[in-house]
Amino acid sequence: MDIKREEGYFDETNEEEGGVGGDDVGGGGVVVKEEEVEEVVEEEVVGVKRKAEEETEPRKTKKVRKGNGYYWTAEEDDALLKGLGKHGLDLKRIKKEDDGNVLVDRNLKALYKRLYTQYPEKYKELRAAAPWKPHPRRRNAWTSEDDAALKRGVEVHGKDWEKIISDNEVLKRRTSLALLNRFYKIRK
Repeated sequence: MDIKREEGYFDETNEEEGGVGGDDVGGGGVVVKEEEVEEVVEEEVVGVKRKAEEETEPRKTKKVRKGNGYYWTAEEDDALLKGLGKHGLDLKRIKKEDDGNVLVDRNLKALYKRLYTQYPEKYKELRAAAPWKPHPRRRNAWTSEDDAALKRGVEVHGKDWEKIISDNEVLKRRTSLALLNRFYKIRK
């Protein structure tokens, strides 16, 4: 359907149907005033704009991108604070036991960063309540017996770490790289 412009009027013709113009039956051209067409078009445009505004209206849970991350929603903050009250600074547990899966898009670093930047008083309070604990002693700590066996092995086999490991029962649990590192450490 084509619309032709003639001095302030539109002539609507239907060339696809083989007719000379306008409607399918009469064959004549339908003439429509330009103002009427503009009103209809304006109404259509206004309707589309309203519909687009309704669709793009921000929801409470919608995440908006800012820089490299996303803004935090009120729901996420509430879930974080609720978890802190329940589990303290155990962020892994807070994320794991998140009831509504609100924190599913946040990693542990993001949770930690949000806590100490937005809630510094709460962070200090929780840090004071759960002081730092040193890690338990490693199981593979070097003993004086291990060091003596390593020195003997180097005297016999040189720096062939695999032979030293195979000949010495004390050093069987060590890797060749561990022997190398320890040798240079005790050599100083």
